[in-house]
Amino acid sequence: MSAAFTGPTWFGSMMTARWTQVFDPGAGVNSTVSALAVQTNSKIVVGGSFTAFNGIPCTRLLRLNSDGTLDPAFIIGTGFDGSVTSVAIQSDNKILVGGSFTSYNGTACGRLVRLNSDGSPDTTFVTNTGAGFSGTVNSILVQTDNLILVGGGFTVFNGQGRNYLARLKSDGTSTPPSLRPAAPSMAPCIPSPCSRPTTRSSLAGLFTGYDTAALNRIVRLTSTGALDVTFNSGTGFSNTVTAVAVRATDGLIVAAGAFNAYSIASRHGLARLNGDGSLDAARTLAPGAGHRLGRRADRRRQMADRAECSPT
Repeated sequence: MSAAFTGPTWFGSMMTARWTQVFDPGAGVNSTVSALAVQTNSKIVVGGSFTAFNGIPCTRLLRLNSDGTLDPAFIIGTGFDGSVTSVAIQSDNKILVGGSFTSYNGTACGRLVRLNSDGSPDTTFVTNTGAGFSGTVNSILVQTDNLILVGGGFTVFNGQGRNYLARLKSDGTSTPPSLRPAAPSMAPCIPSPCSRPTTRSSLAGLFTGYDTAALNRIVRLTSTGALDVTFNSGTGFSNTVTAVAVRATDGLIVAAGAFNAYSIASRHGLARLNGDGSLDAARTLAPGAGHRLGRRADRRRQMADRAECSPT
């Protein structure tokens, strides 16, 4: 089966594609894909729970050429011993990989590693060898200042308390604990991708509080980790948010998940917010579309295709 795409279309920092050029992955992978990231050279890093691609062993991570063929220059050895759930590309094309794994190519690592562009471990990144995170890493965001936001089901990073959200320096060491989500057990935080030059970060997930404030499943923070008081989500989302994106051009936020309301207003699985947290009433998004899109964070890129619907 072949498909194709040309020039990417951007929504926030998420890329969708228009189908014109051949992209043929053949039979593909043998299990779930949970994460995708496109490098500046248009090569595609793919993570998940699979162990093979077109019959070739690829344990939970691989890289494709732009035509869908396997890139043999990306060498992962024995790969990961657990699922890959998140991938992020740095500006230097180094690859951040998060998940439930505790080793990469036979070397112990704590659910987050950084790889060089050829697949080898980046030995300058300390979490490649440290204890790392105590629970699954669900999402990774590289900020414009090169600090790294990590969200997931963890409560400890390298022996330090970090409840479901941590911010790391570019070398993998932790910044001071200014991020303070007050989430229930197993409450992943999803930092929202955004290519706009900004020091603020939007977060979404299952949580119902941040620090001492009651906030339902979405929040925006300043660069210091404090709540951004200019963002008012009202009563927030009625249920879990599993995917979120910020549009680069105007800061509009699209959220998808299992919810059926946002701040009292009916919104079934997909909602778009203004930059101040108010509901964007200028567009109507198809009921239920967001639930289908948001059930798995690995399908975030599909959300961009659905976000621009007909005005009401």
